[in-house]
Amino acid sequence: MATRLYGCIVEFGLDPSTRSRIYKHNRKVIYGLPQVDQWPPLTKNMFAITHNIKESSLSYDYMGRLIHFGANFKSIEHEWEEWKTKFENLLTQLYWLEADVHFKTEYAGIQPFSWSLDLLKWTAVDNKELNPIQKYHWTHEGEIDWAK
Repeated sequence: MATRLYGCIVEFGLDPSTRSRIYKHNRKVIYGLPQVDQWPPLTKNMFAITHNIKESSLSYDYMGRLIHFGANFKSIEHEWEEWKTKFENLLTQLYWLEADVHFKTEYAGIQPFSWSLDLLKWTAVDNKELNPIQKYHWTHEGEIDWAK
């Protein structure tokens, strides 16, 4: 059975100087993902990052860019916990504000999952350095036991 996995990560859009560092850092992390990965995969081919065009006044990154991802897999929901661990490890390498993942299965419909950065727990900058985001800095919603 086919399982569609898709979603987005909303980057943290701070002041222009910090935003530039965040954009560069996150691009390096996404482009550094492997092209091939063990099952369940989390690869750079799944990801794309929105960007502005210099010749246009249209902004695609109001309050932060979107890092979007998606793929069609065969029954990946059975390895949800392993994929979720890989995804959360990726989140600890990025600077982001929120993330959403949707699984669309043939038998269970769309299952949403979300992560939100708790700005009361995380401070962006100490001594002009960006602080990493750790798991205890976010909240997570959405769980399902795919084995049922």
